[in-house]
Order: sequence, then C-alpha cells, then structure tokens
Amino acid sequence: MTANRAAPTGVPHASEFEAWARWPRSGKQAGPTKERGWNWTPAVDPTGRIWAASSFDNVFWIFDRDGTYLESWGTPGREDGQFKLHEGGNGFGAVAFRADGGFYVIDTGNYRVQQFDKARTFVRAWGSFGTDDGQFALPVGIDTDGAGNVYVFDDGPGAVRVFNADGKFIGTAAEDVGPSRSAAPSRAVSIGARRRAR
Repeated sequence: MTANRAAPTGVPHASEFEAWARWPRSGKQAGPTKERGWNWTPAVDPTGRIWAASSFDNVFWIFDRDGTYLESWGTPGREDGQFKLHEGGNGFGAVAFRADGGFYVIDTGNYRVQQFDKARTFVRAWGSFGTDDGQFALPVGIDTDGAGNVYVFDDGPGAVRVFNADGKFIGTAAEDVGPSRSAAPSRAVSIGARRRAR
C-alpha cells in the first residue's frame, strides 16, 4: 500500500522493502527487541519512510528508505489512539496515508479503523465487531483513493468495505474475495495494486 501522492524521490524500489525485511535479523541495525517476530503490511508515508506493524508489540516500526530503524509508534490497549494489532493468535495491523499526511490504522483486534492527523493526534475511530454495515469481523487491510475514500478489507466475510474520509459507510466494493477464499470471485479488487485517481 502506498499513499495518494507523488513520492518525494520516486516510488520505493522492491530492494528498499527488501532492506527493511532483513531488519533486525541482520544484527547491524539498532532498534526494538521483539518478543514474537511478526510484521505485517509495510506502507510508505508521504516523506518516504516505511511503516510496518509489529503485530504482537501493538506498535508500528518506522524505517528510512534504506532500512534504518528510526522509531516505534503506538500504544497497546483498547482506548482511542491505542491498538491491538493481533487476533486469534495471528498478527495484523496496517496503515494507509492521506495526501495531507494524516493516516488511518486498521486496529484488527479492536475491530475498528482509527484516524490520525499528520502530527499523529487521534481524530476519530469507527467500527465494532459484527457483520452489519460499518462493522468488522477481521479487518486486515486498508487503503485510500484519490477521492478521499477509505477501503477496508475484512477477511471475516471476505469483503472490501468503502467509507468516506470521515468514516461514513458508503458500500461494498467486492465480496467473497481474499486469501481464505478458494473459488475465484466474479468481481475482485486488489486493494494494494488498485490504480489511484490523482
């Protein structure tokens, strides 16, 4: 997933993600120690830094484009601005950036989306456990488009739900999709590879 913006120095090359993926096993980088190694869905922020969820630590690790660890951000919990990035023994957690530098976080274990401004200040949250409009059973992926809409992949029902920038449910973009579905869907959306409006 990438932000809806022109990358400041070009779109990161696969080798840049490979540098991030080698950390911390290389032993050459300073950074957090991890209880359980489980990282999920790297994303690039508007400044070119790579964010990846350290799912069982309930934080995001932030790296330079060359893979150098910069900081960890996040706090475990259930309150506004806190995260539970794992569920059912599996690690998740994802972030999608807005053009203005703000961002949305999939808070999988709390069954919600949280929005933050570019200063990382909590703005709002939406969602709860369930299958009704605006609810989530296992939200694991998130992205935005050039129109300001937010797309959430809920692996529970295998659906891509669409919300406006303020969290109002708009509709369903795809159903019966995802890695746990064995049949090819008649209509599928690849959240990470979708062409974005500029």
